[in-house]
Amino acid sequence: MVKKGVMLSGGQKQRISIARALLLDAEILLLDDALSAVDGQTEYQILQNLAQWRKEKTIIISAHRLSALVDATNILVLNKAKS
Repeated sequence: MVKKGVMLSGGQKQRISIARALLLDAEILLLDDALSAVDGQTEYQILQNLAQWRKEKTIIISAHRLSALVDATNILVLNKAKS
C-alpha cells in the first residue's frame, strides 16, 4: 500500500484494515489471521480494544498464534481438516 510515497508495513496495513472493519459497525467481525504481522505488544493492545468493542458484537478470529485467542469464549481447533 503506497500513498504519496509512504510505504506501510504489514502490521500497519493490518491495523488499518481492522479500523476500517470496525467503522462499518457490523454485528459480526471476521478476522482471518489479521494479527500475524504485528508484534506481541501491539497484538495485545488490539485485542484489548476489540474486547471493549465486542461487548455488543460477535468477533470470529482465525489465528495461528494462540495468544490471539486467550480471551476467546469458544475455541475450535482444526487438525488435519477435522474438528
